[in-house]
Amino acid sequence: MNTKVLWIEDDYYNYQSLFRPLEQKGVIVDHALSASEGYKKAKKWKNYDLIVVDIILPLTKDSDQIDDEVYKWEKEDYLGIGLVKWLREDLKAKCPVVILSVIDDPVENYNLHNLQIEDNLSKRGLLPSTLADRIKPILNMA
Repeated sequence: MNTKVLWIEDDYYNYQSLFRPLEQKGVIVDHALSASEGYKKAKKWKNYDLIVVDIILPLTKDSDQIDDEVYKWEKEDYLGIGLVKWLREDLKAKCPVVILSVIDDPVENYNLHNLQIEDNLSKRGLLPSTLADRIKPILNMA
């Protein structure tokens, strides 16, 4: 299986164990640590079977060069919201998009219903097995 997930998450190292059960099933998890890095990787959405986005992201980490498109997202409450909108409205990414965040129900709270978000998961108390159970059907995994 060559299933590949892009996970855009600035707190990746604290949450990396969440994807361990999927990685054990052969899923390759690529990560980006900022909105800018996520933008650069997500532009190649055809390389990914799923993109998972945290809503609260920093603009950049370390030496990321920031594209003008990413600056536009600063008008949103959170950069991740701008990223998700860009994925769906501008880039027209056809792979599933999942939000994984500490924000409760960002789809409802930020009116993201029209963006075809596949799922919305809260990090609070989320177990790796629960994440795997929710992600496997999206990736058509048994």
